[in-house]
Amino acid sequence: MGKKVKLNNKAYNSPIVSIDGKRCQRIFDLARGSRPLVLNFGSSTCPVFMKMLKRYQVLIKEFSEMADFAVIYIEEAHPVDGWAFKNNSDIPKHRTLDERCKAAQKMAKSLDLSGCTVAVDSMLNEANIAYGAVPIRLYIVQDKKIAYEGGAGPMNYRVHEVNEWLQRDRTRKSLKEQNF
Repeated sequence: MGKKVKLNNKAYNSPIVSIDGKRCQRIFDLARGSRPLVLNFGSSTCPVFMKMLKRYQVLIKEFSEMADFAVIYIEEAHPVDGWAFKNNSDIPKHRTLDERCKAAQKMAKSLDLSGCTVAVDSMLNEANIAYGAVPIRLYIVQDKKIAYEGGAGPMNYRVHEVNEWLQRDRTRKSLKEQNF
């Protein structure tokens, strides 16, 4: 698949675009300092991704004081003009960045993702390829390194593992502060 990132190695600073399509940025721009950045890759035509976003929302609320969160909207997993499920979605394959941004906007409007940045992968699919993200995948980037690498979804897409990682990190930091 050409995945460039590996656990405990340097993260790839892929170019991404704001959900409105007006601003180019890079993945590292989404992290504030040395805070963990939780990356959630997917698209609205993946039913597992859409279902699991509810659990992701819980993570955002529980850990927003210590971590940053982002959804990176990638190519459609099951576009209506591709390998589609019946009654799943009416979104076709993205032919332009504007189409991808509109699909991401539609997804974001259907959910409360406050406290989370929603960004869009470029039409070259650089983030998707670098992170081996299709159809869905989770990562935690900290200090520009891969601190957690989730398995390829849908079978190995495990929000509870991200929760456990964040819990351990919170405990570790709390213990460190108590020792000083």
